[in-house]
Amino acid sequence: MANRSLNQPGFFRKLFLTAVTAITGLGPITPSSVAEDTAKNAPVTPNIEKTIKSSYGYRKDNYCFIFAKNCADKLHKKHGIPSKIVTFVFAAWPVTGHVYVTYELNGERWAIDNEMATPVKVTGKTPGDWSAQLVDLPKKSLLIDHVIDVPTKSEKEKQFLDGLYKDMLYDLQHNPMWKWSEDDDNPKKNPMQKIFRSISKLFEEN
Repeated sequence: MANRSLNQPGFFRKLFLTAVTAITGLGPITPSSVAEDTAKNAPVTPNIEKTIKSSYGYRKDNYCFIFAKNCADKLHKKHGIPSKIVTFVFAAWPVTGHVYVTYELNGERWAIDNEMATPVKVTGKTPGDWSAQLVDLPKKSLLIDHVIDVPTKSEKEKQFLDGLYKDMLYDLQHNPMWKWSEDDDNPKKNPMQKIFRSISKLFEEN
């Protein structure tokens, strides 16, 4: 699936400003229980764990992009580990999206977002594979928007990330934010979450 061009930062920024303000009331899509169990045994060295936890946006609601960029930058600068910032939207609700960072360590691929305490191991060869495992939804229900390497491959990509980061951070710090609770991700207590996941599952049947 072709990603949107970096020449369209306006759409990209609007997409994730919409996502972080949670206009739809869906609440965040958290990692599956399987992924959470895997995370408990994640082979994270003390130094890398400290780097992840010190990345701005760690465990902060709505800071998915802010955390992903900070974490990716630190992994490279402090440990020499290249990574990818992956952004995607939900086909069942295209105005919402998510961002996370993924990297390889000792021949295995790991992923982490702002809501997770530690990285989870993911398998497969494509961002679609990793993203589906991260949010426990069918691969066809996710649309990959951008995949950007860190360190970036060009000055244009670097400027794009830096500019988006500055704009996103400003909006997060100056606009009222919706607060997440555990009930938001519970289909029994959040009807919108139940509807959203039901629609997403339809993609698995096609």
